[in-house]
Amino acid sequence: MALLAALPLAGCHMASPAAHTTEIQTIPMTHSSPAKPSAKRSLAVLAASAALLTGAAAAPHAVRAADAPIWVTAYYPVWNQSGALTPDKIDYSAITHLVHFAIVPRADGTIEDTIHGTMNAITPAQSQDVVSRAHKAGDKVLICLGGAGTGPLISPVIAPAKRAAFVQNLVAFVKARGYDGIDVDMEPILPADEGNFVAFVKDLRVALKAANPSYLLTFPASGEPGNQPKLCALLKDDFNQINIQTYDLSGTWDGFKTWYNGSLYGDGKTLMTDTRPFPSASEKVGLYTAAGVPAAKLGLGIAFYGYLWKGATGPGQSIQGVTTETVGYTDIMDKYFAPGAYHWDATAHAPYLSFTGPGPADKKFISYDDAKLTAEKVTYARTHGLGGVIIWQLGSEYRPDQPAGKRSVLLQAVKEAAQASR
Repeated sequence: MALLAALPLAGCHMASPAAHTTEIQTIPMTHSSPAKPSAKRSLAVLAASAALLTGAAAAPHAVRAADAPIWVTAYYPVWNQSGALTPDKIDYSAITHLVHFAIVPRADGTIEDTIHGTMNAITPAQSQDVVSRAHKAGDKVLICLGGAGTGPLISPVIAPAKRAAFVQNLVAFVKARGYDGIDVDMEPILPADEGNFVAFVKDLRVALKAANPSYLLTFPASGEPGNQPKLCALLKDDFNQINIQTYDLSGTWDGFKTWYNGSLYGDGKTLMTDTRPFPSASEKVGLYTAAGVPAAKLGLGIAFYGYLWKGATGPGQSIQGVTTETVGYTDIMDKYFAPGAYHWDATAHAPYLSFTGPGPADKKFISYDDAKLTAEKVTYARTHGLGGVIIWQLGSEYRPDQPAGKRSVLLQAVKEAAQASR
């Protein structure tokens, strides 16, 4: 079930079983792929918000000690609870935080609790099943507010007239359901929303702290960030985690060539019509630290899904006549994987599958995170002083037909790499 019948957004948590991410774009979206990252956007609202805040200079880019534990924050959409990966099958020892996805507000600022149309709702029984199991394993559980396309629902209730009531309703939901905090996933955050978003986060932080000083507040930041690095710098003391969605980094957008969903590095080349380097996870981290977000507050994104490019056979090719679609890791392995089609890009640090044939329809290029790249991203986070990693989403890689120990190979790779620092 989807939260909304919304169009895909670049760098956002998809509000449907297929994929996920966060974006602040204003350009038209397409159904076939995330939209191309927008041009520079107005800083007027952001500057006004900054003037209302402390005005303090950005703190030094503090980093986590290289030998300290990192967080592993994994998204668990409610639709998985009636699918193959039920809560009893999750390896809670592989994660530190579980994000239960997701809730949305009604127009009056109350929390939607009834499934209707394309809306999701999380029942008390579903909350209890997840929270009790995670807590027994020593994990924290956050409720996610939002998802892709939910910006129009959230925008009215974070405006001054409804903000206070909405904040109190969120805190009451957390307390009643036994969660450990809130993950704020408003997508998109439009320029006109930025001032209200800053005020909302600050009010929510105060209210959560008053209810329970240990409550957490996290944010899945966009991989195609626009103003979000500056927003996150303003809110760095309010969020416990700022997790960058370093996936959905390429598509059939103007000026692009075929590329990876979330490679660790670029390749030094430029895109088709400008001088921008090919996008990468490490590049996105640099945008946020340059804006003043401490590295220790940042998480690196890991995708348990990929992109199937039809009409291309590898990275760096023309997008003319090429289409894309998301595909979960389970389907990649079950329907497409072949040892002879596998390649590893040692420069970009990314795997892919390449298929050729006599006709254009036979050409396929699949970019995804495999166990090797997944482990490398965890190691990158650990060795570069980042706070941790995030995963979208646990159900996309679960393979119930595989033998025990092989059903969640990506999560196992995350676990082994993360626990090397503990």
